[in-house]
Amino acid sequence: MASSTASASGTVAQPSASALVCLPHVAPLDNSIGAYLIGTFVGLVLYGFLLHQVIAYFRLYPKDHLLLKALVSCVLLLETVGAVLNTHVCYFYLVQKYAQPGELLDSVWSLSLSPIVLASTIAASQVFFVRRVYLIGRRYRFLAIIAALLIIVTIAFDTAATVVGLQVKAFAEITRVGWLIAVGSMSIIAGDICLTLALILTLRQSRTGLKSTDSLIHVIVIYTINTGLLNG
Repeated sequence: MASSTASASGTVAQPSASALVCLPHVAPLDNSIGAYLIGTFVGLVLYGFLLHQVIAYFRLYPKDHLLLKALVSCVLLLETVGAVLNTHVCYFYLVQKYAQPGELLDSVWSLSLSPIVLASTIAASQVFFVRRVYLIGRRYRFLAIIAALLIIVTIAFDTAATVVGLQVKAFAEITRVGWLIAVGSMSIIAGDICLTLALILTLRQSRTGLKSTDSLIHVIVIYTINTGLLNG
């Protein structure tokens, strides 16, 4: 009678204490999937800013070259894929495999695909700066070439990390992938330093001695450094 009354009133019966006891014990997830979840939240916020910037770009610069528009669209597509992969990782471990501690020891395909997607996103955005530095003058073309080679190195190592990651099923074997991702990350940072250095040197040599012009160049230099830090 009580159960029918609860059903008629639309209330949901609370789980019994014995049912809660039967749930398996799960170790704290603060320093693992919890940290990944927070990073995903922050990434989705930044993804929202990216969407705003892309929309503003296409509205303000409709006459830009088709290749530049294609590059912007490519970056947006890769960022979207990355956001979907990160969201799937969180859903897989926190919802689909909820209360299954054994599943937390295994990897998932979306996590293994993340290195190559992230490397491709960074490489697509760096291509724009490589071209800019190459067109500045012959003096800095070697830096552009070095940066381009480092981008290729990053893609190669992160592709290898993805291939190996798809073959690895246990996190205990993740060390087979870690060093590949580390080398790829260091390569892209080194390439970013080369591009930022070339742009800063070019701007510093463009000083005219006029206070207003030099102040503007100083602001552009700071903007260039910050852009390089964000890309790295």
